[in-house]
Amino acid sequence: MNEIGQSASPKQIRFRICFVLILLLMGGALITLGFTFFNAFNPPAEQEIPVPIALSQPVATSTSVFKDNNEQGIIPASLSIPSLSVFAPVQILGINVKGNIATPSSFSATGWYRYGPEPGDPGIALIDGHVNNGLGLAGVFLNLYTIKNGADIYISDKNKNKLHFVVSAVYKVPYTSHLDDILAGESEKSQLAIVTCDGSWVENEKTYNQRIVVLAELESMR
Repeated sequence: MNEIGQSASPKQIRFRICFVLILLLMGGALITLGFTFFNAFNPPAEQEIPVPIALSQPVATSTSVFKDNNEQGIIPASLSIPSLSVFAPVQILGINVKGNIATPSSFSATGWYRYGPEPGDPGIALIDGHVNNGLGLAGVFLNLYTIKNGADIYISDKNKNKLHFVVSAVYKVPYTSHLDDILAGESEKSQLAIVTCDGSWVENEKTYNQRIVVLAELESMR
């Protein structure tokens, strides 16, 4: 044993240096891992995540701001699908720099396409969301493919007004499909379309090769 104040041996010095280097490497690895998971769950809004639905033509701003007395659309704040144990916030989305419908900035959130009808108004309101984050971590619509006709979907606004939709159809389309091909419902009805990715991963496009579309009809409002 060294006496108090005695200099450390070269072997002890090497050991201490190695120990410090190991700690620094472990710290760097943990920081890198932390940023990876943070970005996985909360990608920045500007990040180009799996290519959204293509638009066949420019879409006019929703006219639902100028409501008729019979219209009952709401600005969605949350979405609930009890049969899938889904309860998620709804972001308000537009069109990205590529001219495509934008996607939510978080994999746990959904997004309402604000240039289409409001949920509850005549026409098909569109809500999209992620199936996963590309690393295998679950997105909000991971199990959307299991939904059945007759399932309940609830949309609420910030004032707690709630719309009840019932699923009427579930189908798949190629990821290159245009918006007007996907939303093939009846324009005079109040309907909701929920869209997410499905199928096989297309590496060069960084997206999946199909989209699941869940079409639902307005049942009631309260």
